[in-house]
Parts: sequence; C-alpha cells; structure tokens
Amino acid sequence: MSTVDLHKVALEYHARGWNVLPVDGKRPNVSGWKKWQTMKQDVGEINRLESYWGEATGIAVVCGEVSAHLGIIDLDSQEAIDLFYDKFPEFTNTYTVLTGSGTGRHLYFYQHKHYIGNNKISIGNGEISLRMTRMICVCPPSIHPDTKQPYTHIKHDKIRRVATLGRIVKWMDQSQGRSTSKRLER
Repeated sequence: MSTVDLHKVALEYHARGWNVLPVDGKRPNVSGWKKWQTMKQDVGEINRLESYWGEATGIAVVCGEVSAHLGIIDLDSQEAIDLFYDKFPEFTNTYTVLTGSGTGRHLYFYQHKHYIGNNKISIGNGEISLRMTRMICVCPPSIHPDTKQPYTHIKHDKIRRVATLGRIVKWMDQSQGRSTSKRLER
C-alpha cells in the first residue's frame, strides 16, 4: 500500500466522522495516539500523520463516541460467525468487512446511546468481541500481519444505526456468568 493510498483512505474515513490511525499489523505506529480515544481529530491532524502512512501496513478506526458512536462486532472464526448469525440475524444486515485472516468478519454499527465498555467471549476456537469504547479496529485496505492478505469490504450496506447493542452484551455476559447491570448504557 502506498503512502498516498492510505492517506487518501484515512481522509475518506475521517469524512465519515471517524478517528483513524496508521497501524503496523494491528498496532498503531504513531506515538501519542491514545489522545484520539477521547479527542476528535481534525483534517490537519490526519495530514500531519502523512509520513506515518508510508511506514504503515494499514489503518485502524478508534471506536466509540469520538467516531460518531461507531461500534464493531468482531467475529474471528467461522464458528463465531455461524453462532452470531444464528443468534442475532437482525444484526447481520450492515456494513461488513472480511478480515485479513480470511475467516473473520467485522460488522459495523452506529449506536444512539453511549456504550460504557467492551466485551469478549470465547467460542470454540474463536472469539466474539465488541469493540465499542476507545478500542481500535483494523479496517480495509489494511494487510493482516500473519496472512499478508487484505481486509476487504464484503457487504457495502449502509452502516446500521441501533438504539443499543445491550441485548448482545447481556447474552455475552450471561454466557460468561457476569452481571450486565453496571455495563449497559447510562
């Protein structure tokens, strides 16, 4: 990926209201990036990162309030995909990315209400993760660090807006014997 390409994609994602970071593999390659977990980037900041895009293997979005309340459901195995699609079919009609692993999916959502935390459960040989608040998620056209394959869009649907993903959080917590009362929307 050339410097110009990632910089251009960063500007396109930023135009959607997302905070973005250059990454090497799945980790930001710019120091001081954590400020963008809570502070909105401006176009000048994206442009000042241009030299980092040349060293990057991809781009990540910062999930949560700073990115228009963007949340991403990360399904990292076929078993996780099958279980989630069976359990929550109403949440599968949204913008979807095939991860560079070739087996995972990222489902994108905008929430009307702020979600306080993140969540993860193990499913057989995989995981289902909610990347919601201040977490980053690698996006197309990034290159996966292990497979060297790109993250690609497989469903270009409009990103679905939902009031909450609380039902999913509750299911995940119950699957692990945790209480959800303190973790849902405020």
